[in-house]
Formats: sequence, structure tokens, C-alpha cells
Amino acid sequence: VRGGYLGVSTFFTLSGFLIATLVLLEHDRDGRFSVGAFWRRRFRRLLPIAVVTVGLVVALVAWFGAPSAKSDIGGDAVASLAYVANWHLLRDGTSYAELFATPNPLVHLWSLAVEEQFYVVFPVVVTLLVALGRRQGSAAAHRWLRVRLGVLAAATVVVSAALPLVFDHGADRTY
Repeated sequence: VRGGYLGVSTFFTLSGFLIATLVLLEHDRDGRFSVGAFWRRRFRRLLPIAVVTVGLVVALVAWFGAPSAKSDIGGDAVASLAYVANWHLLRDGTSYAELFATPNPLVHLWSLAVEEQFYVVFPVVVTLLVALGRRQGSAAAHRWLRVRLGVLAAATVVVSAALPLVFDHGADRTY
């Protein structure tokens, strides 16, 4: 599909499923979930290659890049390594459609930023939902956890669909 919509959406869906599964499996196995250990594992897996990639891109742009690329690369690099490239692009007024039209050697890291932000928030939310269910029996806790996660997923869809209508900033910003 042109523009990467299907691939990116599929990746985010599978990633969300994987993370939810990891959180729930660890909780079932250990009776708890360590958010800190989860974050350390994610950063150990992703940050080293991101540093290498961004470093190489910055060096190549410095040697071979156009003047406009050279002036933008510093902010793009910092935003990429801080996993806030999506917010950096939003602040700069770049639309989702432009991500695939405008040449930028670090633009692909916007999706990694979204993923990392998800990794920060989602395990905390699931851990809180699990803690709420602990007051009930084991079977009831699992059932209510599923209901709560379903409600959370439905609320996320509704909020995502409503944002462009409420804030008049276009569907690509919501994406």
C-alpha cells in the first residue's frame, strides 16, 4: 500500500500484541511485572543500534549532505535518539504524507519513537489494570483484565478517531 500505511499499522498492532503478551506472561509466571526491567530490556535492545545508525547518518550528511540537510540533522538526530522524532516532526509541521515524500535520512525513526513511547506507557497501564484485578479471585481477575484491556483498546480507537474532529489538525496528525 502506497505510503506505508498498512505496513506501519500492522507493525504497531503486532508490537502492541507482543508487548501485552510479554507483560501478561511475566505477571502470570512471577506474580508481578517489573516495569523497570522491561524498560531496561527494551533500551538495551534498541538504543545501541539507534546510536550507531544516527551516528553514521550524521557523519554521512556532514560529508555529503546538502546545506539544508546539514542544518536540520542536529535536531533530527537528538530527537531520534531521545525517541521523540514524531513530536519533532509534528512541531516542524511535517504531515504524515510528507514523511514518505521528503528525503530525510532519519525520518524513519518517527515510528521507532512511537513504539518506544508505547513501551513507556503501555506496561504501566497494564500493570495498573492487573493490580486492580488482584483484589478479585484468579479466574475473575483474568476475565476482568481482558474486559479492561478491551475497554482501553476501544477507548483508544474512539479518541484517535475523534482527535482530528475536535482539534482540526487533520487525520495525519492523529496517525
